[in-house]
Amino acid sequence: MQKIIFHPFIAILITFMVLFFWFSLYRTSSDIRRSTEDTAVLQQDINKLSAQISDLEKQLDEARQPTTKEKIVRNELLMQLPGEKIVKLPDLPPEERRFEVLTDSAPWQEWQELLF
Repeated sequence: MQKIIFHPFIAILITFMVLFFWFSLYRTSSDIRRSTEDTAVLQQDINKLSAQISDLEKQLDEARQPTTKEKIVRNELLMQLPGEKIVKLPDLPPEERRFEVLTDSAPWQEWQELLF
């Protein structure tokens, strides 16, 4: 029995089995690490999509409001109720503001006149 255990072939066989077991554990741990990273990325994507869904649901709720429908009918489709009159005002260009210098004196002279 002792001859079989200490035989070189058995020692080589046990060494290969240990190496195979170690390699198997190493691959399993790397697969678990990789799947954990993938899960984290997918969870972030799920969170982003959930936020987008909630935003779209809010927009849908706003679009279903009767005031929104009336606003679209009146402003975009230019429809009106019977007997109503629509007055459309043109867009006015913004005013240009011009600043004029009232005095030709230096700023320090203006401050001196103001304070003394």
